[in-house]
Amino acid sequence: MIIALNFLRLVGKCFSPILKLLRLLGFYKDKNHDPRAAWARKYLAYKFLKGDGLEIGALHKPLAVSPGVTVKYVDRLSAKDLRNQYPELKDLKIINPDIVENGETLASVENESQDFIIANHFIEHCENPVGTLLNHLSKLRPSGILFYALPHRDNTFDANRPLTSVDHLLQDYKDNGVSSRENHFKEFAKLTKGLDSKEAELEAKKLMNQNYSIHFHVWTPDSFKVFLDAINSEFKPCFEIVESLVWKYAKSEFLVVLRKI
Repeated sequence: MIIALNFLRLVGKCFSPILKLLRLLGFYKDKNHDPRAAWARKYLAYKFLKGDGLEIGALHKPLAVSPGVTVKYVDRLSAKDLRNQYPELKDLKIINPDIVENGETLASVENESQDFIIANHFIEHCENPVGTLLNHLSKLRPSGILFYALPHRDNTFDANRPLTSVDHLLQDYKDNGVSSRENHFKEFAKLTKGLDSKEAELEAKKLMNQNYSIHFHVWTPDSFKVFLDAINSEFKPCFEIVESLVWKYAKSEFLVVLRKI
């Protein structure tokens, strides 16, 4: 595993002059887009995802999986409604969900029925991440895999926000995030949009009325591991961390792979 990742890193480094040449020739003109960004996701997906499973919220970027792996797609809205919600994606192909369902609860999915669940850039939008993680685990068969990609607080628009503490997350589990909801919107408006307190309060009310899906919680790789360790301690060991990775060419996110015990 370590050898394979090191080889992937070496290939990424060797690709740099090739990418530079391709850009000179008119390919990959958008310098914010690096074709290597998806390599780590694909590598970990091919390594760990086998059998039948779900991907939550794929939209226009479903995770690439190896041949023979079967994925059913889950989203909270139909493809038509998703297009209305995200007009900026009008020219892109959006995955048509197989299951229209709340990805936090997966209430219509049988317990212990899935080999894996993919939820990329999803859990930060959940008001009750502890409950979401436990729900996802309950849908997995023994030794099933959770595949998460999360925004790296330090390298995104969340950079000015405080990391979410374990105590806060456990309180959100107790009351399903009700007591902290308004403060999350105010913090988001003030610290990601640079608004003063009065403007932030007005913006927060507007976003709440729209039920806008903000990043309720923020993590770094280290703080997310603290969160995971706390869940295992609080709810008895229920999973193991089999991979945690920050990929050089996709610094705005980190990847976590968990195996159900």
